[in-house]
Amino acid sequence: YDRMMSFCSATTLYASAISSVVMTGVVLIGWNSMSASKLAVAISASMTFSNLGVMIVQMQVDLQSRMTSYDRIRFYSSNLPQEVKRSNIDPINPPNDWPAVGRIQFNNVTFRYRSGLPFVLKDVSFDLKGGEKIGVCGRTGAGKSSLLFALFRLVELDPKLQPKMIDLATGFLVENDKTEEPNKGRVLIDGIDISKVDLSRVRRSIAIIPQDPTLFTGTLRYNLDIAGKCGDNEIWKVLSMVEMRDVVAGLPFGLDTQIAEGGSNFSTGQRQLICFGRAILNNCRIVVMDEATASVDVETDAKIQRTIREQFVDKTVFVIAHRLNTIMNSDRIMVMSDGKVQEIDTPDKLLADKNSAFNALLKSLTN
Repeated sequence: YDRMMSFCSATTLYASAISSVVMTGVVLIGWNSMSASKLAVAISASMTFSNLGVMIVQMQVDLQSRMTSYDRIRFYSSNLPQEVKRSNIDPINPPNDWPAVGRIQFNNVTFRYRSGLPFVLKDVSFDLKGGEKIGVCGRTGAGKSSLLFALFRLVELDPKLQPKMIDLATGFLVENDKTEEPNKGRVLIDGIDISKVDLSRVRRSIAIIPQDPTLFTGTLRYNLDIAGKCGDNEIWKVLSMVEMRDVVAGLPFGLDTQIAEGGSNFSTGQRQLICFGRAILNNCRIVVMDEATASVDVETDAKIQRTIREQFVDKTVFVIAHRLNTIMNSDRIMVMSDGKVQEIDTPDKLLADKNSAFNALLKSLTN
């Protein structure tokens, strides 16, 4: 719309200026007050001034567009609901080595993303032991990724911590609907309710490897060790673990290689392996993978599975699966359906049960 307005305004201004000069010149020539050569000079000058006018109109339209963006940014900076750091009721400061075991418990977790929407998780309960590897599967919309929203506190379960919502019609903050059934339940890590722990501490304690590997602007060293706690020898050792040492060693600047926007100077598989290296260096007791192998080739998938088996032996690994074959070596498999835990057991037991939901899901994908 802005470009169309700019084009129409500029065209109108340009045509009006030329037409005015030509018409005036014709009249003056008729009165013998101007020669044809002088008219040509006048037309040439008017074209120059018209171009300046066109630039002014375009700059004005562009400024109006940018001011609209500025107003929107200013509104969001002052009105967007802020995340609550932790509950003010019995706050907890866990020990420095928390979580030392990596046990994860969901107790009757029920939540919706925002007021007016249906629940995406419904009374979800399970208990993962420290060091256990669990694969989560289910059809699209079953609630697999919603588990991560609760684990990382992207959605608060405690109604007292839930921020105000933005009314989509007016753009203003409004209170949550008090007549609706509120979010409820608890998520515990090593027996500690994460809603009572500082939010940044919770998120630092969990390593996540997403489906779309994220690399930040900066050097490769920075992307692997954002906190700057590790030496080069340790970083090279980790690159060997994820089978990226030869690739990085072949780069002109090695660890000081600048990451292009979005990590475009690395392939998707290489970016994913770099993210695995970052998770190893962070040394978190809990590692979450959200369909981390969905966008990589078979060779990279094999490298990732090998890394999981060898480097995350003592870690609690929580895998949301796109390819069911990637979770067949898990200690347990959890099948989600309509926001509920449909079944959870070892792969062997689920496969042996011909009536299991996992067996049905496997057959449907095979077909």
